[in-house]
Amino acid sequence: MVNLEQILRDLDLSAIAPGSDKLDECRFFLSALKSQTERQFFRWYLSAYLGATYSYLEIKALELYFSSCDPENGESVKDEAGLSVLREYVRVFQEKKRPDFIKTSGKAETAKKLYEIRKQNTHLRALPIMEGPVHDQQQQFLIGEYREKGIPAVEFCEEVQSMLDQIDAVLASV
Repeated sequence: MVNLEQILRDLDLSAIAPGSDKLDECRFFLSALKSQTERQFFRWYLSAYLGATYSYLEIKALELYFSSCDPENGESVKDEAGLSVLREYVRVFQEKKRPDFIKTSGKAETAKKLYEIRKQNTHLRALPIMEGPVHDQQQQFLIGEYREKGIPAVEFCEEVQSMLDQIDAVLASV
């Protein structure tokens, strides 16, 4: 039998991060990479930023998919309005074999590019980063290894952050 009193005594609620924590983590790494002038360290901050953004989207999908519990039967209830907002940017799906496992993939162009770059960085190799022009006394970096196809890294990350902030703002209003 579960001893609820013991569980409540052992539970440290201060250990639970607030809902805004993952988005704050994204902002932290974006700020860090924007001020970085060393290519190697820039790559590391970019990797951390990509991981945080992906994590934000995955966690948000999970939260919305299992947003509440039906008091009648104990079944999970989806936040359909919230999922509708999130689905404008990413595909959200539940695995048949593992119904408690929610997965996302890119849908909007920015999200597709994010998932593609993050997948390369996580599963294939460290991201290739080229030095671009110096702008306003700040070294610019490009994602890629072909000079003509490089993606301006900070510009791309700002676009991703704008998307995440927009998702968060709309979700707060539904």
